[in-house]
Amino acid sequence: MDGLTVWIRELARPENERSQTTIEHERQRSRRLTALWESEIEHPLMNGKLNIAQITLVCALQLERRNPGFQWRSGHPKLSMWVDK
Repeated sequence: MDGLTVWIRELARPENERSQTTIEHERQRSRRLTALWESEIEHPLMNGKLNIAQITLVCALQLERRNPGFQWRSGHPKLSMWVDK
């Protein structure tokens, strides 16, 4: 979630002041982490009683609403279904 908020904060800056390096770094990090979570989302910790790990992940993934460049759903069907339930 930290990287996603850095990305959003960078996008809020005037266009001529944005760091494309920072934006691309956070974009790539988000791709790596969503791929990891796609493979781990069936772990019992993520499907049992509601816990802080689940809440944190849902909050992070819902940042797609604030950042149109964060398009994580394509290629992550298990993660997408998990978030939507």
